[in-house]
Amino acid sequence: MQRPTLNKKVLNILACSLAICLAAGTHPTYADTNPSTDQTSDTPTATKPAKRVSRTLVSPQPAEETAIEFQRRSIVPQAQSTATKALPLTTPRSVLKPLDSETSNSTPRTVVKPLSSETSNSTPRTVAKPLSSETFNGTPRTVVKPLSSKASNSTPRTVVKPLSSETSNSTPRTALKPLSSDKPSSKTRTVFKPLNAEKFDNTSALNASEVELTPITNTVTKLTSPPESTITTTSLTPAPLNRHDKLLASKAQLYIDKNWNQTTGLIDSVQGYTHATMWDVGSSIGAILALEALELSTLEVTNFRLKKMLKTLYNLPLYKDKLPNRQYNTVTGKPSGRLSKSASNGNGWSALDLGRLYIWLAIIVQHKPHLAADVARITDKWQLDEAVHKGTLYGTKLTSKKEYYRQEGRLGYLQYAATGYRLMGLDVDTAFECERLDETEVDDITIKIDPRNLPFLTLDSFLLYTIEFSHDESCWNQLRELYDLHEEQFNTSKKLTAYAEDSLSKAPWFLYNNIYYQGEPWYSVSHSGKPFANSQTFSNKAAFAMSVIFDSEYSRALANQVTTNSIRHRVIPTGLYRNGKTNTAYNINTNSLILVSLWYKTRNRRPIYEP
Repeated sequence: MQRPTLNKKVLNILACSLAICLAAGTHPTYADTNPSTDQTSDTPTATKPAKRVSRTLVSPQPAEETAIEFQRRSIVPQAQSTATKALPLTTPRSVLKPLDSETSNSTPRTVVKPLSSETSNSTPRTVAKPLSSETFNGTPRTVVKPLSSKASNSTPRTVVKPLSSETSNSTPRTALKPLSSDKPSSKTRTVFKPLNAEKFDNTSALNASEVELTPITNTVTKLTSPPESTITTTSLTPAPLNRHDKLLASKAQLYIDKNWNQTTGLIDSVQGYTHATMWDVGSSIGAILALEALELSTLEVTNFRLKKMLKTLYNLPLYKDKLPNRQYNTVTGKPSGRLSKSASNGNGWSALDLGRLYIWLAIIVQHKPHLAADVARITDKWQLDEAVHKGTLYGTKLTSKKEYYRQEGRLGYLQYAATGYRLMGLDVDTAFECERLDETEVDDITIKIDPRNLPFLTLDSFLLYTIEFSHDESCWNQLRELYDLHEEQFNTSKKLTAYAEDSLSKAPWFLYNNIYYQGEPWYSVSHSGKPFANSQTFSNKAAFAMSVIFDSEYSRALANQVTTNSIRHRVIPTGLYRNGKTNTAYNINTNSLILVSLWYKTRNRRPIYEP
């Protein structure tokens, strides 16, 4: 079959038509296009062919890229005019870099930082913001289970001198919860009377989430010819807190909030250890009041926490129905430790711990007069005079064989605790006598020492008495000499130190880091007097308390070191070991004393309790 062919005439006509179109500047399939025509219009329009747009290749998205970064990279530039050549997609990208100063237990916290910004490797900027979770680096603590042996209330009591292997100073700090209410003792007892009620000093508001801190270098240069430090004078003008103070306050607040038990109102003595002594309960009261004074807690929250705690204290099962046991469980409010499940409700009381608790009960009455009745119910029920003998303090220690009734407290600890008994109107004048004290020289500075056995000598009691009661010097209060001694040691060793009692993140779990102990300066021992080699040489709570009491270049160096030690931790750690490693036994006494020290600072160094 022959294929059809076009007529030659028809082909000539088509060729002429095409030539006419080309001469007119048109195209059979494209019309003139207005560049401003809306490309999204529903009316179909013809456009000129767009020029080829050059594009730069983008590397594939990594699998772990965050949603925020992917969204920023996925923004497509708006359409450009066909008359303008498209630019390559070379806009600087932002990446997520983890903060150096703070990480959670699971996912690192991150902030968006432009690649073009310059960041110093030595001073990463850190946003101080409490997280919802907490890292605890300390070694898990072992809770001592109560023994099954029972003790009768009729166990004979023996009055003895303090044993060389045991002392109430070393009692691990523990806690409590409301049980069945006991009827108050019918015996008439001295109670606190509200003094001049005073509202808390509401100084500058603390918004820790807005505080930025540049880490301080760990090295401290020698202080050349330091001016003589002075205990700052008091005035009624509130003193502001600096950004480092606010950061420490927010970290301490996190410990209180995280370790407060809503069933009893008690706070764990050490993070992860649900026990507390009466000393720890006193520290807890101080922390709760300080949080309100620093405007980190509301009036309603403070009152709620204190009322719950006071109710628990009233309902505590007492040792032989006389005084609180050495320690209690902070969740249940029941006695803990040896013989805690026996008829005696524990193995005895600590006269020193009770003295500190009574000091803070008196402070509650002064600052919260509406809670005076709650405090009076407790003091009416407890037989505090049982802890006083021959004008000084006596504690009890119950064993499987008999009960020991012995004098408690050495220089510093004894006088501080006895102050609480004086507030209750008890005669403890013998405790304040200084005739029995000896003197010795440490680094050419003369200090007083206690010649009796187990003479623990740390900064703690002198710092607590000064902040809570008075700057006045006395025959026993040698805070000035101890501060000068630490400063002199720094000038000699080029190392900051602060010797105090503290919990440990490893066995033996608690140490007395003594300034002087039985002929040895700067000597750390356990509660039984056993020396410990890699001891703690820098206590954060003691160093910070010194920094708010004294005003000198050295005291400011102490405060800076505490900030440096704490910056990478969610809450304030305990201190530094001799080898420079951090003691991560996060505890109530450290975080409480720093909060109370800040409260004392905002009061312009006026003691917390005002007669």
